[in-house]
Order: sequence, then structure tokens, then C-alpha cells
Amino acid sequence: MTYFKKRFFAVFVCALGLWAFSGPHAFAKDKAGLKWGAEFDVELAYDSNIYKLSGIQKDRLDVNNTSDQISGRFNDMESAGDFVTSPRFKPSLKLSGLGGRTFRITPSVTYNLYARNKEKNFLELGLDLSQDIGSKGKFTVELDYDPDVFRKNYLSDAVDTDGNGSISSSEKIFSAANYDESSIAASYKHRLWKHAKGRRGYLGLDKVYGEVLVGFKKRDYDNPFENRSYDDIFAGTGLDMELGNDSKVSFSYLFADITTDVAGEVLIRNEPDFGVDFNGDGDTLDLDTRTVQNVDRSRNEHTLGVKGRTRIGKRWFAEAGYDVRFQLYKSDQRFDVTRLDRKDVRQRINLGVKGKLAPKWTLGLDWTFSHEKASRDGLASIDQAESKSYNRHVVAAVISYKM
Repeated sequence: MTYFKKRFFAVFVCALGLWAFSGPHAFAKDKAGLKWGAEFDVELAYDSNIYKLSGIQKDRLDVNNTSDQISGRFNDMESAGDFVTSPRFKPSLKLSGLGGRTFRITPSVTYNLYARNKEKNFLELGLDLSQDIGSKGKFTVELDYDPDVFRKNYLSDAVDTDGNGSISSSEKIFSAANYDESSIAASYKHRLWKHAKGRRGYLGLDKVYGEVLVGFKKRDYDNPFENRSYDDIFAGTGLDMELGNDSKVSFSYLFADITTDVAGEVLIRNEPDFGVDFNGDGDTLDLDTRTVQNVDRSRNEHTLGVKGRTRIGKRWFAEAGYDVRFQLYKSDQRFDVTRLDRKDVRQRINLGVKGKLAPKWTLGLDWTFSHEKASRDGLASIDQAESKSYNRHVVAAVISYKM
């Protein structure tokens, strides 16, 4: 366990233990001015594409022919779509912090349980620390840790067992890619403007908030996929505008600089595409040959988003959002053709409703559609079944109880 993870677990356990130690006076304000509380929610969702597979890959998973069974391409991948149950427990503590302003400690525990793809089950741990700054600002630090997450199976090796110079589907070897992910982010939100009391704001505008964010995320893959591990430094900004009738419009931008090692891995390439004798048989005519070459998954990401919310009843709101992400890969490795000059675009649409069922009970219904178009599609010398373009639908219901 890394130094960061040890520190995260120590702080997380202390925060959770402090909440539990409150005993019978939990959820109330005690004599010292501490205010305890907790929220419990359960999300029930159907995800149509949990592995983000292309249409060709989804069809291939459904068939799971003999050669794919031998190679292990879809081991522990029971289906592309699955029902996911995610209970979350989120205790909280409020106390007097800097300048007598409110300081909040909010740990959280979430477990994601997949109905069919048991290997995908994973735990999420979170810890939020926030401090009110003056009467207009709030500073927040968020720590998250997701241990032992199964991504999917990737090509780890290939063996030319029949000695014909080419690699068939059954001669490929796929292995499970599991990772640990940890992140820390700091943000500051400040009220920039508020209309004068007793007056109506311009176009119904009531308040305007600005926010800035910086953070670091690290994903560590287990053997044999350490070369897929990455460091992610990100920064962003946002603008929230509150309107009359509890309506709200938000705009956001996030930049991420993702860095991976430039390292060798097993690739399957066609010799005529490069004029290189990869298998050493004296010619450059073979297709689907094994070679070990450097790859570089480093990239920059730009994400632009807009969200809106409006009241549709006494206790209910309608919500909608759209974001687009541009991934610009940096690789200049000659044989890393799946990332050379690659520019992926992901678009995502979200619609939902949320409201109170009772004073302490809240229900949310949500639909999200994602479409990613990868510029690697159609490239020469790659298996077209490994296309990265995909569609994904997630339909979810979340019921929450706030103590």
C-alpha cells in the first residue's frame, strides 16, 4: 500500500470512527456545538455497456466462440449489460472551524454490486473536508480511493503454436486488467454576485457563483499491465447561476494532463503495412504477427459541460445536462498506430427528475446516454474487433434517506 493510500485510510477510519463514537446523541447538536448526521442511499441502475465495448465487440462477447474461450478474451465478462446495485453510507459532522465558520467532515462508503458480472464488484471510499470562508466562499478537499477494480481483459501475450508466422485468435492470450485508483482534489467556490434585496435580478438571475478546481489522480494496474498505469493532473473552473423558482444553470470546463510510461508491450501487426520482418522469417509478407514495441497512452483531455435544473412541482425538479470531452493522444511511437494522431470525442446527455417523497426521503430518476467516437477506427494493421467507439445507456433510480 502506498504512502498516499495509508494516509487516506488513516484519515478515513478516524473520520468514520469519530462519527460512530457520537453514540446516542448522533444526528443532533450537542453542547460543544457539534452537529452529527448521516445519509443513506441506494442506486438501482441498468448499464447497457459496462465494459464500453463497440458493437462488434458486444456481438462477439455474446457468441464467445471457441477461439475466444481458448484465448480468455471474455473470461469473467458474462454480459455487456448488467443491473448494478450501489448502496452508499455517508455520515457527516459539522463543527466550528476557522473564524468560527462551519467545518464539515463527510466520509462515504459505496459498494457496487453487479448482478451477472461478479468480477466487476468493487468498493468506493470517499472523504470530503470543507471549510466555509467568510460569508461567500467554501474551500473543499475531496479524497477518493477505489481498490481492486476489474476493467476488462486485455491482450497480454501471443504464442505462434503452429509456427506459421501469424497469430490466430486462439493463439492470443488475454488477462484480467485490475487497478487501484486514488485521487485528491481541492476546490474553492465563491459567490460572485447577488441581486439587491427587494429587487428582481436581471432575467430572473438571483445569485452567481464561481468555482476553481485542481487535483491529482493515480491509477495503478496490476501485473502484467503496469504500462497502462497513469498519473492525471487536472484543473477546472465552473460558473453556477441561480434563477428564480429555484432554477439553476451551470457551466464547467475541465482540463486533464494524463501521463503514462512509454513501454514495450505485445502487439499484433501486419508486416506489409510497415515493411518490417517482425517474426524474423526473412520476409515482410506475414499478417497478424507478434511483436513487442513501445506504446504511449499519454493524452490531454478537455471537457466542456452545461447543466440545468428547474422546478416542476412543489417538491420536484427536472434536470438536464450535456458534456463533450476531447481526448488528444501524444504518442509518436511508429508502431503504436492506435494512438498516433488519435483524437477521440465523447458526448454525453443526461435527463432526470428528483424530488422529496417525505421530509427525509428523496427519489431521483435518471437517464444518461454516452457516445464515443474513436479516430482509431478503420486504421490499418489493427484488429477491427478492437474498435474503441461505443454507445452506452444508463438508467438509474436513487432513493435517499437523510437522518
